[in-house]
Amino acid sequence: MWCDAIPLGRDDQIKTIKLSIKSLCRNKPMHLFIHGSNGSGKTLSIKHALESENQNYVYVNCGRYRTELAILSKLCINLGVIVPIKGIACCYVTERLEEALKKNGKLVIVLDDLDCSTDMSKILLDLFLILEENPKIKISIITVFKDLESLKHLNREVISRFFSKTIYFPKYDKQELETIIKKFCTEIDFRLDSKHIDTISSIIANK
Repeated sequence: MWCDAIPLGRDDQIKTIKLSIKSLCRNKPMHLFIHGSNGSGKTLSIKHALESENQNYVYVNCGRYRTELAILSKLCINLGVIVPIKGIACCYVTERLEEALKKNGKLVIVLDDLDCSTDMSKILLDLFLILEENPKIKISIITVFKDLESLKHLNREVISRFFSKTIYFPKYDKQELETIIKKFCTEIDFRLDSKHIDTISSIIANK
């Protein structure tokens, strides 16, 4: 399992993610638009929800794989289809991805930090066109952004297709951060006095 930790203070968000998984299981895929600042528990909560429901998913960190070709190729590779990350036409990779999706049943695609990519609209349009041309393919797309401003950079063609539920992850407050730090110290058997915990949580909370 990728993550055994249960994110603190994110019960409502995890519940909504799990509802989208249940919707997919009923052949009614729900796409999610998740946003929140760095360190607000978005990625951990998504993976916890997916894995606790034993849901098949593929994950791409779009902060690392930023172009349309790199992201589509990484999706293929995660589905067991070996394609180059560069030096090949996007249409070829899209075809290979389409073939892989036909074989994988109900699947969740997680595009983390998608706002780091300059090809956001192209990537989402590629996926939506695959779904439109193949009604039997049942996938939910979870897109993760830092803020809602990113939606302004999506073109109309994508927005017209992107019917999704929005989930917001607020920043942790000082008290929540203290709880997280104490829990982490306990798990790794590390002693940290209350003064240092107070200082660390204050610094993080005020960022």
